[in-house]
Amino acid sequence: MIQHYLKIAIRNLLKYRMQTLISIIGLTVGFVSFSLSGMWMNYEQSYDNFHDGADRVYVASVPSVFRTSGFSTTTSPLLAPHLVNTFPEIEVATYTNFTTEYNDDQNRHWTMISVDSAFISMFPVTVLEGSLQFLYNTADEIAISDKAARLLFGKESPIGKEFPLDKKMTVTAVVQKWKGHSNYEGIKYQTTSLSESVVGKVILIKSSIEYKELSDNEMQSYSVLMSVYKNDKVDYLCSAIDSMLKQTVKPEQFVIVIDGPISNSLENVIIDYSISMPQIFTILRLKENGGLGNALNQGLKLCRNELVARMDSDDISKKYRCEKQLCAFRTNPKLCIVGTQIDEFIDNVDNVVSRRIVPTNQNEIQKFAKRRSPFNHPTVMYRKSIIESLGGYGIYGRKEDLDLFIRCVNSGVKMENLEESLLYYRTSNDNLQRRMTWTNCKEYIQIMNRFRKKKFINCSDFMYVLFGQLAMFLLPPKIVKWLNESRLRTKV
Repeated sequence: MIQHYLKIAIRNLLKYRMQTLISIIGLTVGFVSFSLSGMWMNYEQSYDNFHDGADRVYVASVPSVFRTSGFSTTTSPLLAPHLVNTFPEIEVATYTNFTTEYNDDQNRHWTMISVDSAFISMFPVTVLEGSLQFLYNTADEIAISDKAARLLFGKESPIGKEFPLDKKMTVTAVVQKWKGHSNYEGIKYQTTSLSESVVGKVILIKSSIEYKELSDNEMQSYSVLMSVYKNDKVDYLCSAIDSMLKQTVKPEQFVIVIDGPISNSLENVIIDYSISMPQIFTILRLKENGGLGNALNQGLKLCRNELVARMDSDDISKKYRCEKQLCAFRTNPKLCIVGTQIDEFIDNVDNVVSRRIVPTNQNEIQKFAKRRSPFNHPTVMYRKSIIESLGGYGIYGRKEDLDLFIRCVNSGVKMENLEESLLYYRTSNDNLQRRMTWTNCKEYIQIMNRFRKKKFINCSDFMYVLFGQLAMFLLPPKIVKWLNESRLRTKV
């Protein structure tokens, strides 16, 4: 049938050649214009987003005095210390002016950054030669970039020489120009005296979540958190529970949340486990099914350990999973989340068909999270207090884990994925069908669009998600299955 359609299309194209030519030119112009517009938007939004913790950097604004409505970033020099002293969640603030331009005798433009001393504690400024001591008290000295130094002074040292601005200034330092998308050739002192006419912006960094390191006792015990609902299968549930009870480091607590009414067979299995090990099992029954996010939030409240291991009711954990995750927390006590890779299997664990590989280190996790979930949800072990401080799971139909993990990434908490696959993930054609539903695709798009509005992701990342999810929903299942197996999974 496809060959028939192609034959008819080719015949029509050859029959109406002029119309075909006009259509092709129009489509080409449209696609090129769209691509260039997207590239320009991405370029404009990429200024200074390469700094570590860029998601925690904000520009303060105040109601505009020059317009009847709106806000302005031109603020008083007193605003920066006031914000730091008033709001404990603000770590540091600097008063600065990024856009002052000067011309030298050869009509060259130099973009300068006028800053105070707090600036160098907020942004990475690498001094190649000289000192930035002038930032604490002197307005007649300047630091210039290595690019500007080469252009003006060649191979000679610029230290002690005059920089050709409207006001002659002495070069006291050479700093390395930022490699990312930014524009400055020099740094000078920003006065904050109210007696002088100054304009500038207050840039502040919100503190990342502060938390104490885990004690030795806290790193030796953990709770398991699982949700069960009416469609779960008895044998799958037993395999999942047993895989956690057979861990080389046994759980101190096993919390099972029954999300709404369930069958008698499921109820009997849960009762049998709770009777045989009452000191371990904590059972919470919810009257109505409120979704996985709500069930996990309710269960998290009952977890009595700081470390909580997630587990789904149809997967199987390998016996060393929790031991290796606890080891990761001992190695780095500031970790908040530790996940693992997964082996996807059909029917039994001897039939592993693919693996979902996620990045292991912090930087790669942050990049990955701009488009996809950076963790395999059933594998994670996390700190209860941090997850609750971030608001816990969002209430969604299917994407509560995506929402939580991106919030974790953008809050600056420490996280990693182990390189080893430590969980067997049960998969089937039904899993793919659920991912292709409009509810699933719409939630994915809505969540990522919300993070785009908060500047956590840029337009190009959002467009990738948008078109990817629309393709997931619109394309035939066979094509989606092929894309999933070839692009999103690693074959075994």
